This record gives sequence, structure tokens and C-alpha cells, in this order.
Amino acid sequence: MRSILIYILLLSSFALHAQDRKTIVYDGSDLKTFFNELKDNSIVIFKNEEIIYEETLIVEGKTNIEFQFNGFTIKSVTNGENATPSDPVYKNRWPRNRAHFVIKNSDSIIVRDLRIVGPNINGGVKEEAYVKELEAQHALELRNTSYIQITDCAFSQIYGDGIYITGTSENIDITKSIIEKNGRQGIAITNGSNISIRENQISMIRRSHIDLEPNNDGEIVSNVLIENNEFGRQRLNWVAAASSKGVVRNVTVKNNMVNSAGNIWIGNKSNKHMQGPYIFDTNTSTKIYGTNNGGIWRLIRVDGFKAVANNIMAQANRRMFLIYATDSENIELGENEVPNGRNQYKTYFGKGANK
Repeated sequence: MRSILIYILLLSSFALHAQDRKTIVYDGSDLKTFFNELKDNSIVIFKNEEIIYEETLIVEGKTNIEFQFNGFTIKSVTNGENATPSDPVYKNRWPRNRAHFVIKNSDSIIVRDLRIVGPNINGGVKEEAYVKELEAQHALELRNTSYIQITDCAFSQIYGDGIYITGTSENIDITKSIIEKNGRQGIAITNGSNISIRENQISMIRRSHIDLEPNNDGEIVSNVLIENNEFGRQRLNWVAAASSKGVVRNVTVKNNMVNSAGNIWIGNKSNKHMQGPYIFDTNTSTKIYGTNNGGIWRLIRVDGFKAVANNIMAQANRRMFLIYATDSENIELGENEVPNGRNQYKTYFGKGANK
């Protein structure tokens, strides 16, 4: 029901604002000036070409704009240290936070068929893919935005995350896009609600495919749908939500194909808030996972976790449980398949429980 409501909210907004838009064609002029001068209620059309751009491209304070990029590629070939920050807010930590494309304080924005290629030629699962000094160079940053649709896009070779969502953003739909060869997360959400991630391909990610991670105690990630995606290789987790601050709740992960290990980590012993509920339904992994704690899915301080009809592979000879839960409650297991392991969970409460 929650996923249906997300779709209705998004589609209703886009349909409502589709009327009375003025068409604007990008003419090859200075890209920063062109974006600064964009008017609300516009359809902006680009042609299939590639440009080299080292600054941050920003859409700020706009409403009801549809970008039809048609394969338009923004490519960066340096780490941005010699570029001028496009917004004073980024100046103090430049080039660490040189995001490539930022949408902020805006609503009812559609981004279609955009390509962003970063300078991280080592992007992927190897150690050198992650560069701490450049870890916030995201392909697309959504900050304090609402009713945003990202569709048919491709982001690769980024030092940071493919898509980073923060600043009380809501009603976001990310669909039919490719995120690969990153230095940090595939998609990260620190503060947002009603977010749909569906029918994407996410692969060769240095940390986790999906990271739900409030940065402070007042931030909340809620009503997230992760459905019908295809995940490739990652270095750490398939899904991670292990912040020591804030709350992650009402997350549904459904019908995903994980062509790698299907391990997850939810919760943190230092977080004073209980996390959840979560639903994992009809997901499949194709690679084995094994660990000394004996659980594929690690839960800490989670209240509400339902797993049904999943097929998650375990490493042989370890007698792996599907779930190892610490200080957690209301765990429900349906008819899951755990090849080489056990469709069971083990729990531990009390002193030392979070080790």
C-alpha cells in the first residue's frame, strides 16, 4: 500500500504541473549562465553531446521544470581543485564536496537521460576506489527538494555517491537509471521521506549499494521503497542503515536481484533510537556470504523486521543464520530459502549484546 501511495503522489504532481510549460532549447552557450537564467514552468531540451565541466552545476529555487537531456553528458577529467566553487556553501571544503549536479530548494523537477562521468578512473570495488579527501563528490545531490523524478540516467566513475539525498527532501522517484564504478555509496539518503528506488542497475560500488544514514539525531529517513532493481558487485553491504544518529523507518525492499552477496547491516549499538520497521520480500542473491557472527542479515536495535520469500545464499560449512539480531524485537520470518544456511534467526540481549 505504501508503494502505491508513493507512485500516486509522484505521478499526480508531474501530471498536474505538465501543463503550460514553455520549451527552451540549450544553444551551446555558457552552461552555468544558462542554468542560472532558467525560468519556472519550462521544458529544457538538450542534444546528445559531451562537454567537459569541472564546477558544480546547480538548479536552485526552481519549480516545474522538465530536463530532457537526450544523452547529454557532463564529464569531469580533474578532481576539481582548480575549479571555482559554484556556491559559497561549498567553498570551505572544496574540492571534497564538489558535487557534479545539484538540485536544491526546488520542487517538481524531472531529469531525463542525463549522463555524468567523473574522473575516478579507479572507481569500483578495489581499495583505491575510495579517496577520503574527495568522498563527497556525488554525481547528483538532491538537497531540500520535493517531487523529483530521475529517470533513464547514467552516473559513473564518481568519487562520492551516485545519488545523495539530504536536507528534508521528499517524494523522490529514481527509476531506470545506471549507477556504477563509484568511490563510496550507490544511493545514499541522510534525510528524506517517500523515496522510490526502482528498476535501476547499480554495480561496482566501493561501499554499499544503498546507504540509509542520518547524519545527526534530528534527521529521519522514512517511507523508502527499493523495488525491482538489479545490483552487481559491491565492497561492503547490499543495504546499510547503521548510523549512530537519527531514525530509519518504514523501509520496503522487494523483488530485487542481487548478483553479489546479499548481506545487510541495520542499526547501531550507539543509537538511542530503535530502528524500523523493515520488510524484505522476494529478493534473490546469487553469491555466497559468510561471517564469524553467523548471520547474513545483521540487525541491532531494530523493532519490526519481516522477511518473506527471499532466496539468500550463505557460505557452506558455516551453518549461517539468515538473521543475527541484537537487542531487537518483532522479527518475523516467512518461507525464505537460504542455500547452505538456515532460515532462522538468532538473538542476543543484554550486556555485550552489540559485539
